[in-house]
Amino acid sequence: MLLGRSQSVRTLLLAGVLGTLCPDRASAADVYVAAGGDLQAAINAAVGGDTIYLQAGSTFVGNFRLPVHAGAGTVTIRSSAGDAQLPPPGTRIGPAHAPLLPKLRSANTQPVFATAPAAANWKLQTLELQSTDRGMYDIVTLGDGSGAQTSLARVPQNLTIDRVYIHADAQHGQKRAIALNSGQTVIRDSYIEGIRALNQDSQAIAGWTGPGPYTIENNYLEAAGEVFILGGSDPNIPNMVPTDVVLRGNTISRPLSWRAPILTSPGNVVATGFSGGALLPGTYAYRVVALRPAGSEVAASAASSDRIVTLNSFGRVNVSWNQVADASAYQIVRTSAQGQASWTTTGLAWTDDGTSPGTTAPVPDVSQWQVKNLLEVKNGRRVRIEGNLFENNWADAQDGAAIVLTPRNQDGTCPWCVVEDVILERNVVRRVGAGVIILGWDEYHPSRQLNGVQIRNNVISDMGQEWGGSGYFLTLLGQPRDVVIDHNTIMSKTGLGIVAVGGAPISGFVFTNNVARHNSYGIVGTGRGVGNDSIAAYFTDAVITRNAFGGMPYPYEYPAGNELPAEAEFEAHFVDYTGGNYALRPATDWANAGTDGLDLGAIMTVPVITAPRNLRIIR
Repeated sequence: MLLGRSQSVRTLLLAGVLGTLCPDRASAADVYVAAGGDLQAAINAAVGGDTIYLQAGSTFVGNFRLPVHAGAGTVTIRSSAGDAQLPPPGTRIGPAHAPLLPKLRSANTQPVFATAPAAANWKLQTLELQSTDRGMYDIVTLGDGSGAQTSLARVPQNLTIDRVYIHADAQHGQKRAIALNSGQTVIRDSYIEGIRALNQDSQAIAGWTGPGPYTIENNYLEAAGEVFILGGSDPNIPNMVPTDVVLRGNTISRPLSWRAPILTSPGNVVATGFSGGALLPGTYAYRVVALRPAGSEVAASAASSDRIVTLNSFGRVNVSWNQVADASAYQIVRTSAQGQASWTTTGLAWTDDGTSPGTTAPVPDVSQWQVKNLLEVKNGRRVRIEGNLFENNWADAQDGAAIVLTPRNQDGTCPWCVVEDVILERNVVRRVGAGVIILGWDEYHPSRQLNGVQIRNNVISDMGQEWGGSGYFLTLLGQPRDVVIDHNTIMSKTGLGIVAVGGAPISGFVFTNNVARHNSYGIVGTGRGVGNDSIAAYFTDAVITRNAFGGMPYPYEYPAGNELPAEAEFEAHFVDYTGGNYALRPATDWANAGTDGLDLGAIMTVPVITAPRNLRIIR
C-alpha cells in the first residue's frame, strides 16, 4: 500500500502482523497499523521521522506508552485518512470529523497515552481519544505527575497534540483529559469535551510538575472543575515553576445544561394502599429518588414529592413512577411513625408489604457536576492569555469567578511557588458570576508574592448575580503587587461593583482607560466607603484615571480625571447597549480620550477579540 509519502521505508501492520522493521535503520518510514494491529509494537520500533498511520474509523484498545526513540526527528501517530479529508493546520478538529479518525481507548483506568521518562519528539495528530474506565484519572499523561519525576532529566520534551478529538464517557464523565507535566509542549486545533466529575475537580488540561514552555492554541476546551489549571499539587522538581505559557485563541467553556441536576426527579409517582400485607396500620409517606453511576460515585436526583397513604389495618402499599432518562436504579424512601427507611430497585414499581425492614440510609443530596472556574494559575511565570473566549461559569464549589490567579504552596513543600508576569489581553469573558480573583500570598503555607499582572483590552459582559456570583470584575486579596488594569470594557448589569479589595494595602495598582458600570459599590474595600475612601486606604500609590464609571446610584467621589456619567448618558455611548454591542458610537467624546490617546474601553477593532476560529458557542 502506497500512502503518498516520500520516506524510504513503507511497512504494513495487518491484523497484528508486524512487517520487517530494522531497529538500527537510519531512514524514516511510513508505518500502517490496520484494525487489530499491534500499535505498541509499531511505537516501540519507531525512529525519529517515522509516521505511524492508524486505520481511520478503527478502534485500538490499550495503554500506549511513548518511549525514548532513536533518531532526532519527531514520530507522528495519526489517522490514515488523507490530508484533503481532514481539517488543515490552523482549523479545529471536532466531533463531526470522528468518522475519519482512529479511535483509541483504555480498557482500564490507566491513560490511553502516557510518556516514558525523558521521552521526546512525539506528535499525536488527527486521532479520537476516548474515556478511561468510569472516567477515572487521565486520558493522556504527558510527563509523570507522581513523585517519580524529580529532575529535569526525566521530563519528556517536544510533544505535540495536533487536531485531536478527546471526549469523556457520556455517563461517567472524566476526571481529566490531559495531565500536562512535560517540557516543551504544544496543544493546538483540538477539541476536548465532556470532562466533568461528581464531588471532585475535573480539568480539560492540568499541569503541576512540568517546566513548560507550553503553547495551547485554537482549541475547544470544556470541563466542569477548572477547564485549565497550572498548579494545585506541589511540583516534585525543586524550584520548578511552569514558565512561558501561552493560551491563545481558545474557546474555554462548559454547557449550561451542567448547571442543572444530573438526573431529573421521578414523575407521576403513585402510592396506593391495599389489604393483604404485614405493614402496620398507620400513615406512610413515600418519595422516589433516581440514581445512576457517575465515575466512582452515585448520582442522585431530587426526591419526588411525598405521596401519603393511610392504612386502617394490616396491608401493603404499591408505589410506581415514570422512568427517568439515564437512571439505572431508584431509591424509595418511606417516612412513618416508626422512622425513615429506604429500599433500592431497578424497576419502575415496588411494593412495601411490611416484610423488609429496609435501610436507614439518608436521602442523598441532589447531584450536580462540580463547577469551579474556567482558568486558574497557582504556580506559573510568564503566562500569556490572549484572544480567548471564556464563557459559562457559575457559583457552585467556588463563588463563580471565571479566572483565579492565586499562588499556592498546596501541600506545604513548595515555598517557591509563585504567580508572576501574567498578561490577560484581548479576551472575551461572558456569562459568569464574577471576573478575576487575584490573591497575593498563600495564606496557609509560605509562598512568593504574586506580582506583575496586566489585564488589557478585554470585554467582560453578562456577569453578575444571575450566575450566583457577586458580579465584581476584580477582587484583590492578600496584597498582590503591580497589577495593571487598562482599556477594558466591563458590563455587569446585576453585579455589586467593579473592584473589591481586602487585606493589606496594595502597591503598584494601575486602573486606567476602562469603561465599566459602577453599580452599587464601584471600587470598595473591606470596612471602607465607596470610591476615594477605599482608594486612600488600600491603593496608596495607585494611578486611577481616565475611566468611565457609569450609572452610579449615589454621587460618590473618585479621583480627578475619571468620567462619572449618569446611566442614560453612559449607555448612549455604545452602538447597542441593550443588545450587548459595546463598541463605542462614532464621534463619542470617549474616542481618543485615554491616557495613551486611544479610545476608552477595550479596543474593539482588534481582530482577535472577536470570535476565535471555528468558534462553537454552547447555549
